[in-house]
Amino acid sequence: MDLAAESGSCNDSDVFSTFAWEGDLQAQLDVGREMDGMLTDADVEPNTHLVGPNWIFSAPTAGDYADKIGDTIVGPPGGSTSTP
Repeated sequence: MDLAAESGSCNDSDVFSTFAWEGDLQAQLDVGREMDGMLTDADVEPNTHLVGPNWIFSAPTAGDYADKIGDTIVGPPGGSTSTP
């Protein structure tokens, strides 16, 4: 998460990032979509992204937390986007 103001990993697959500017968050989502597309093309399952007003939680299980912390789930390419 190069555009994040702060970013940390809980393990090898989970990343939580915060952003100082809305534009940086949107730019990171754009980069993430491109990367997810490349992973999908390589038959690798990309993470799901749970997106808040100034943060992104990226993990295989990120969607499982949507009911607890809310905001928008951005799934892998071809997946769904929803707001609980």
